[in-house]
Amino acid sequence: MQEDDARNVQEAILASVVRSSLDCVIVTDEAGLVVEFNPAAEETSGYSRAEAVGRQISELIVPPHLRKAHADGLAAYLAGGVPLVARASHRADCHANTLVSLLQRVLANIEALEQ
Repeated sequence: MQEDDARNVQEAILASVVRSSLDCVIVTDEAGLVVEFNPAAEETSGYSRAEAVGRQISELIVPPHLRKAHADGLAAYLAGGVPLVARASHRADCHANTLVSLLQRVLANIEALEQ
């Protein structure tokens, strides 16, 4: 039971971080369907969360002429290949690395509190 409570706390913190992030956070499942779409993504894309969740990510943010390449890349990744992520800039990498670092620190702090 205590593990369930700790997991619920971790999930609530993660959800809060995603919702409050100033950067767009879009999460998809293995089929490329959007499962999470934060307010920054709404602001940037013009789609509401309700409009985005359940739709193909490629319909929302991948230009039509790149959708086949996106689908091929996703299929290769799911088959065990190395993911190829188009990077708009080094700045985008820095933001992603910062978010990952922040999440790792939050989870480490939660684990320390549990002990």
